[in-house]
Amino acid sequence: MPASPSAAATGSPNSYRGPLLAAVVACEHKYWSRLEQAASIPEVVPDFVSFDPFDDDAVKGVDLGFPFWIKPVKSHSSQLGFKIESAEDFSAVIPQIREGIRAAGDPFNEVLSFLDLPETISPDSRTPDTVM
Repeated sequence: MPASPSAAATGSPNSYRGPLLAAVVACEHKYWSRLEQAASIPEVVPDFVSFDPFDDDAVKGVDLGFPFWIKPVKSHSSQLGFKIESAEDFSAVIPQIREGIRAAGDPFNEVLSFLDLPETISPDSRTPDTVM
C-alpha cells in the first residue's frame, strides 16, 4: 500500500491486465485479509480481533493472550505495529497509534470508497481508526 491498489485502480478502467482492485485491497486490508484466510484455512490462522484505539477501554475487548501484535488494518510496512506483552504495553502505544493512524488510513479509505465492500467487513473496519 499504496502502490499496489493504485496500480490495480489504474489498470481496471483502462483495460490493462492485472489483478482486480477488490482482490488487492482485500489482501492489503489486514482485517479483511484475516477473515478471508480464516474462511479458507482456519486451522493455520491465529486468533485475531479488531478494536477502536480511540476507545479508552479497548484493551478490555481484546481477548487474546499476551504476547500479541497490534497494527492498523489500513497501514503498510508494519507502520504503527507493536508487540504487546502486557496491558501496560498496550496503554503505552495507544497515543502513538492515535496520532499517526490517519496517515495511511485516510488514503486507504479513498480506495475503499470505489468498492462494494462485503458485509463481513464491519463499519468499524471501514474507518481508519481500527487496529487488530
